[in-house]
Amino acid sequence: MARLKTLATDFLKRSHPDVVTAVNNAFAQIVPLSQADSRSQADIFHFITSQFYDSQGRTAKLKGPPPTPRSTPSPRCSTRSRATPRTSRHSSSRRA
Repeated sequence: MARLKTLATDFLKRSHPDVVTAVNNAFAQIVPLSQADSRSQADIFHFITSQFYDSQGRTAKLKGPPPTPRSTPSPRCSTRSRATPRTSRHSSSRRA
C-alpha cells in the first residue's frame, strides 16, 4: 500500500503539480513540509494524514469559518409540493 501511495504521489506531482503545491501550502501553517518526516515528504496522502493527527497539537490551528445562518426559504420558492403525498405503487390490500 505504501508503494502505491508513493506512485500515486509521483503521478500527482508530475501531472498536477499545482494541486500538490496547493495542498502543501494549505497546511504550511500547521506542520510545514520542512518539519514533516520523510514519509510525509514522499507521500502526499501520508502528509495530509500526519497533518490531521499531529502529536504536538498543532492542528488546533485548523479552524474553518464560522457557520452561516440558514435562511428560511420563502413559501413561493419552496421545492416541496403541497399536493397529496406519494402513495405506494403496490396496493395495500392483498388478495387471498
